[in-house]
Amino acid sequence: MLLKSIRENKEALRIAIWDQRIIGDAKMRAQAKPLQELLASTSDFWPAIEMIEKMLAPLADAILAIEGSVVDVRSSYKLISDEFARAIDAANNVPAQEHRAEFITVCFLFLI
Repeated sequence: MLLKSIRENKEALRIAIWDQRIIGDAKMRAQAKPLQELLASTSDFWPAIEMIEKMLAPLADAILAIEGSVVDVRSSYKLISDEFARAIDAANNVPAQEHRAEFITVCFLFLI
């Protein structure tokens, strides 16, 4: 959900980080520069966001599917286990050098 929200609001994020109040202040401009570069990256950051979202969405959907008042433990475990295995397979299939750094960066940002 968080990654979907980030992706859906990328234009708002870009506008906010280039706000005149930020770029007009030397200290804030210096602090914002790495984030501006990251958000401006159309070949690295955004494809990594989409890749991670695709990888984690089935797992998130599985978790939502088992939430509720009536839970079948066996089928819930199987559903989560299967989706977790798919997420691991997807992570292992991240292009070795091409997007590895961006993938790790986005995972780190997702966790904090």
